[in-house]
Amino acid sequence: MQNFILVLSTTILSILPNNLSANDIPISRGDVYIHEISKNDYDNKIAYKKNQILTINRNDRYFLMYGISYNNKSDIYPLTLSHDDLYLSIDINLTPKDFTKQYITIKNKYIQPSIIDLKRIKHEKETLNKARQVWIDVNPDIDFIKPLNGIYTGFFGTERYYNGKKGRYHNGLDIAAPEGTYISAPSSGKIILTGDYYYNGKFVFLDHGRGLKSLFIHLSDVLVDKNEFVEKGQIIGKVGNTGASAGPHLHWSLIMNKAYINPKLFIDGTISHYFHLKLE
Repeated sequence: MQNFILVLSTTILSILPNNLSANDIPISRGDVYIHEISKNDYDNKIAYKKNQILTINRNDRYFLMYGISYNNKSDIYPLTLSHDDLYLSIDINLTPKDFTKQYITIKNKYIQPSIIDLKRIKHEKETLNKARQVWIDVNPDIDFIKPLNGIYTGFFGTERYYNGKKGRYHNGLDIAAPEGTYISAPSSGKIILTGDYYYNGKFVFLDHGRGLKSLFIHLSDVLVDKNEFVEKGQIIGKVGNTGASAGPHLHWSLIMNKAYINPKLFIDGTISHYFHLKLE
């Protein structure tokens, strides 16, 4: 199994020396940094740049989890964590990773939106960004299940070309399945937004707690309502081909501390395997 998680030994934020160099396990853009902390640190909201970050309780042991943004272009990711007047500075050395290219054909209106559509896109982007800022102080269940059975057709980090024109990197995982296939919540949480947007088509935005969020797009039907609480495995929608889509599939993005990370880490055993070894 390929490791995507970088781990330091058990630490207490208040006594850890500054400027640690964290090089134990390779980590790349879109991966997850995990750091064991004390209960005191868990109880006192740990922040990065004044924004609270994800901490979890696993069998009365405490961890912070931090997503490394794909957009980070440096070989070193400086992370300064703090609570109250205490701080910890860590330099995370990132391992270069080659992401594949993928060529996709979509309707031309998604390549060259009209002026009216651009105004719509701007408003929808602002609404989504606002939803990304939501913080629900609930310990998330990170033992995810697959939202549906299907074929992986697009992977996180892929360099996308649309109708021959270079676009943005792919910030999620694509799972192809027949239109109308039911989609389940991979973990419990609160629905913070639904809608039908220009690029996303019909979508569901699910908050699992403490900054961990799932975005499901290109649906044919949304089967939940905003502010509804859902359980792991509950049906939330159906596979579709709405928005800037090239065929029936689910696009699933996973967000941690406002950064897009690789959803596959949570369903291929990488995350659960780490905690199994750590807690056995």
